[in-house]
Amino acid sequence: METADYSASRSKGSLGSIFSALRRETSSQTGNWAGYGKLVQGGKVQAVMAFPPEVKQRTEDYISNLQALKQFKVDVTLDPDTTGPEVILSEDLKSARWGKPSREMPDCPERFDSGPCMLGREGFISGRHYWEVEVDGRFWTVGIARESVRRKGHSIFIRDLGILGLRKYEILCVALTSPSNTFVPLEKISKEIGVYLDYDLGQLSFYDLKNEKLIFAFPQVSFNGEKVFPYFSILLSQIKLSPNG
Repeated sequence: METADYSASRSKGSLGSIFSALRRETSSQTGNWAGYGKLVQGGKVQAVMAFPPEVKQRTEDYISNLQALKQFKVDVTLDPDTTGPEVILSEDLKSARWGKPSREMPDCPERFDSGPCMLGREGFISGRHYWEVEVDGRFWTVGIARESVRRKGHSIFIRDLGILGLRKYEILCVALTSPSNTFVPLEKISKEIGVYLDYDLGQLSFYDLKNEKLIFAFPQVSFNGEKVFPYFSILLSQIKLSPNG
């Protein structure tokens, strides 16, 4: 996929200042999560400190076997009612790129009114789910969002606790962990990413499909019965969902 080139010069100044701030923030946060949840290095789980024994066993059984996760593959399509400005959707709702749409989308409560981001059409309130996405570009996010995530005034450059995922800032990548982000080496990430969600166990993990390795597994999360959706942001970027998931 080629990176969208829509009006790149338009945002050059603001992107530069924002990226500088993000670089400082991420640098200050690197290493702050020691002892919190799961540490992943070289595609292997090095330490698990926050899970009960039964959760730990089931989690490790699945995240160590990418092929086993594919039995939970779901067909993710993008929801046109949620797309923010500067998002161009394909007709089949399986891909999106940064750019100016041919027509302005009508406002609705579900729509993000700022930032080139969107949700998947189907949400999850139980079970195990796996999907694959190809990403390309400078600034992107792949993950999940709670149904209550802020839709109006949402910014991809401001932390939102309603979102969990991987976020790339040009030459930096972080996992959106709490209480602070976690640095993820870019060399661990290819353009093809697998996402696995076990809603009931509160497990979210990401995979490098090219090398068939675990990129990052989040600490156990409680969704408290709230529906969650696949989430994407694509500033100067584009995504393409797997045809069957």
